[in-house]
Amino acid sequence: MKASIQQSFKSAFPKTIPIIPGYIFLGIAFGILLTNQGYAWYWPLIMAVVIFSGMAQFVTVNMLAPGISLINMPAMYFTVFLYWKNLKLWVSFAPI
Repeated sequence: MKASIQQSFKSAFPKTIPIIPGYIFLGIAFGILLTNQGYAWYWPLIMAVVIFSGMAQFVTVNMLAPGISLINMPAMYFTVFLYWKNLKLWVSFAPI
């Protein structure tokens, strides 16, 4: 079984290489954005581990700002809607 996992990984990894630069670019942009807001360098790393959705990370920067207004609430609603869409997708892949 372990051999089949390694074989699957070796087969799938080259197909993910074109996506990696996008993740790196967005991670750097998020890190710069959050540190420019006055947070320590380690907060982007923690948020990358805790928050799975990249869009939710960028929305969270505005949500953490003091004096949040009602204008930011639709962005949070959109994030919750996106998670709901993904939840339905994940359930469809669940083994029966």
